[in-house]
Amino acid sequence: MRSLLLLSATLTLGMTGLAGTPAFAADGAHDHMQMDHVTEEINTHMAPAHHDDAHGHDTAHAEEGHHDEVQGLPQLDGSTYPSQIFWLLVTFALMYLPFRFKVLPDLSGVIERRREQIEGDLISAKNLKIEAENVHAAYEKIVREARDKSSYLFTRAEEKIKEQEKASYAEFYAHAAKDIADAEEEIADATQKALATVNDVAAEVAAAAAEKLVGIKTDKKKAISVIETIGKKKAA
Repeated sequence: MRSLLLLSATLTLGMTGLAGTPAFAADGAHDHMQMDHVTEEINTHMAPAHHDDAHGHDTAHAEEGHHDEVQGLPQLDGSTYPSQIFWLLVTFALMYLPFRFKVLPDLSGVIERRREQIEGDLISAKNLKIEAENVHAAYEKIVREARDKSSYLFTRAEEKIKEQEKASYAEFYAHAAKDIADAEEEIADATQKALATVNDVAAEVAAAAAEKLVGIKTDKKKAISVIETIGKKKAA
């Protein structure tokens, strides 16, 4: 019906265009009146059909709205609860079984391996700590022994040096004492010799002086005896 309306409108426009030409100017008014009559008849026939279509469409919408009002939301329909619960259990089982027998064992294995690795690392760290403490104790022992040994060697060297110094000092003192004694003996001998020489000279001088002054000749031995006696008195 809409196609017929479009066709009639097209014909009307075409006839209107032809009416403007000189050849068809006389028949334009008559044809225009005929086209108006045809259009009125088409509208008359189309109106009931259009009314019936609109009425049917409104009726369908009304029935659908009434059905929605009666039915409500599907998830709130109590008649579907058993099937919903069934499929919920099926879905839960399908999700739980792989998790229970695949994911959970793998996760537990990873956690267990991680725990064993941590325990192994802790044991290794404890062993390393004990080994480090043993090495430190051995190092301290070596240092202490080296210190004691060096102290002992130093003490022995010091004592040996002192003993050598004492021996050298005693030997030096003995040699020095002997040299001093020899020197004193030599000095005493030299002194005695010098004194003897001096006494001889003094006796000669005294005898000569007595002879010249007094005119008495004196024996040399007596003069020496007198001089020695005078010398001893002066020394005393």
